[in-house]
Amino acid sequence: MTEDQDGGNQTLHRVKEPGAPGSTAEADRSAWLRAVVGIVASPKSSFDFIRTRRPWLGASLLLLSASIVQFLLMLRGLAGSPAFEGILEVLPNAEALMLAAGVIFAVIGLVIGWLFQALVVWLLAVALSGNATFGRSFSLTVHVAVISCLAGFVGLLWSMGGSPESIESATDAANAVAVPGLNLLLTTDNLALETIYSSITPFSIWHLVLLGLGAAAVFEMSPRRGLLVAGIYWAGTTAFAAAAAGVAGALSS
Repeated sequence: MTEDQDGGNQTLHRVKEPGAPGSTAEADRSAWLRAVVGIVASPKSSFDFIRTRRPWLGASLLLLSASIVQFLLMLRGLAGSPAFEGILEVLPNAEALMLAAGVIFAVIGLVIGWLFQALVVWLLAVALSGNATFGRSFSLTVHVAVISCLAGFVGLLWSMGGSPESIESATDAANAVAVPGLNLLLTTDNLALETIYSSITPFSIWHLVLLGLGAAAVFEMSPRRGLLVAGIYWAGTTAFAAAAAGVAGALSS
């Protein structure tokens, strides 16, 4: 009886197997979306998926679409600002031109930023003896950019509490939608230091930690080396931005 029962159990188990391929195919089709959401909800599962599959297209299209929505919302919020009204006085069709140019430059700028970060992170990982490829680095960069996308929407919500009348330049517009960070606690007239302070926000820290842990998981490195990759990247890019701000301030004074 025991052998018959075991045989029956094996037969029942085999009956369920034909449905597995279909469910696997459905899971594969939605895996890219789970990887995007997982960066926030379950980073480890996303990192495992990036390491084995190197997805990038779905996440890229989703984030590019979100960046276009962010730009449109920002443009709508600037409609009553002196800077925007001044442009309309000179160019009556400026709104349509700004819309088209803004969308194009937002997309191009985002892609260039991803490529640059992926290249630097890849080279740093190779230097630290990680199992790195550019494909893995680009996939990781795009997925971790979800945090920057969330920061953009939070910045837009933050800007709703301000007044459009106070926006008189492109710099004012950028500052209005920026997520506040250490610059709220530490104020300075030094543009270089102000750039460093404003770059340290809850979202930028979250982004860097995920980038470091992701580098460790995706490139099969130790967590310490992964975080070192993220730290060197942040230090280099922030130092460059601070230096550029300092030079611009010196030239304008």
